[in-house]
Amino acid sequence: LKPCCMFNPASPRGHCVMVFLAFCCALCWEVSFAHRLVSSPGEDYGPRIPEGEDADEIRKGEARKTLQPPEAEPYPTLSPGRFRHRLDEPISQWTPFLRSHSVSRPHKIVVHYGIECTDFYGLDWSTNTFTAVVVTTLQWHDDQVQFDIPPGTDWVEVDIQQAKREFWLPNIVILDGTKDEPTTSTLSISKTSEAVAVIRRLVKIKANLRPDNFPFDSQTLKISMASKTYSSDIMRLEPMAAAQAAPVKAEVFNGHDVSLVSATLASVDESTGMPCCVQNKKSIGTLTMVVKRDARAYFQELFYPQLLLMLTGWTVFMLPLTAPFHMPRVSIGSVGFLSQVTLSLRVSQMLPAQGSITWMELFDEACIGFVFSASMLNICYMYVQDGLGLTELAKRMQREQLWMYPIFCVADLWLCFMMRNTNRLAVLSSLQDFFLMAYLLGSLISAAVRVRQIQQESEKQEE
Repeated sequence: LKPCCMFNPASPRGHCVMVFLAFCCALCWEVSFAHRLVSSPGEDYGPRIPEGEDADEIRKGEARKTLQPPEAEPYPTLSPGRFRHRLDEPISQWTPFLRSHSVSRPHKIVVHYGIECTDFYGLDWSTNTFTAVVVTTLQWHDDQVQFDIPPGTDWVEVDIQQAKREFWLPNIVILDGTKDEPTTSTLSISKTSEAVAVIRRLVKIKANLRPDNFPFDSQTLKISMASKTYSSDIMRLEPMAAAQAAPVKAEVFNGHDVSLVSATLASVDESTGMPCCVQNKKSIGTLTMVVKRDARAYFQELFYPQLLLMLTGWTVFMLPLTAPFHMPRVSIGSVGFLSQVTLSLRVSQMLPAQGSITWMELFDEACIGFVFSASMLNICYMYVQDGLGLTELAKRMQREQLWMYPIFCVADLWLCFMMRNTNRLAVLSSLQDFFLMAYLLGSLISAAVRVRQIQQESEKQEE
């Protein structure tokens, strides 16, 4: 009825016409492009098949090549590439031309390594970690790679970040590290297919720190590294002979509360994976450092204040049992006990939470126990004098404490220091509790028995 609405874009019929015209234009362009590929002799759009009686044979051969699967490349894949060099650059910045071969590896690559700890920043008890600067040296020989080194030089340095994209690298990482920041890295290559990589890292590594015998403890610190990508079937780590001689210098630990005892390099093959899965063996190189803590750094900070507070508790028994000295006696005992508790809290903040008792906790327990015992006996003797009126008995018991208190203190502390390097801390805890109970309960029971005897004698005299 209205033919002009057929080409109106706003109408449904107009939409259909516009889509049909677009389809026709695209089809014409595709046909013209295919005609150009076949008929244009001056342009190179790919391999052309010649006309003639051999055309069918050529087409059949190309079809067979297309149907055949591609050949598997050897593992790992080495990608060839070319590094350019300008003549005005010095020889030290020459980046060589790389030639990679497609032959398979007849055996695994052996990477000789060295681990050196150049700086040490201490142990962190709260996180069970230690921070250090580690320099790793890797040396390997790869038969699949050849380098064209400029004449007159045997080794050249290349950028290790650019080399990662051009040829095979062992891809070594530090294990059990919460912080791994490479600060510097160099890669040197030779014309005999040898490569040496030196990487300097600032690492923060997890360690199994045991504060059982703190501050007379020895800790074992391990720095382990392995390939992030390859298993021990492809790559194996072996320590260098020169690196085994002195992997860590003793001067590294100068200024710290620990000193180096020994350092060794070793390689192990560790299997990973569940028993039901395919196990992946990793070749791991480990630097094991045994360090011993110097307890002299803690005598002035921890031991001397606690020993002085124990000596102050002993002075309570030197003051007279008269009314003007009651307040000084109570103050000395109370202040000494509170000071011991404060020092104990300070020590507990230095050490991590443990499921077992530590030697330092036993020492704190001994100091707090004897200061508390002196305060309790002081109150008991003042009660015997003022509350019961037995002045002579109170003075006699106080004179006995002048030699009993130091004897029990010295015996308990001697036992603590003699058993500081043993693993029998449970036995030491039992013996220490026995000493404290024997001293405090023995003195209180002896005072109660004597008071009862005097009261019975006075009752008999009254009768």
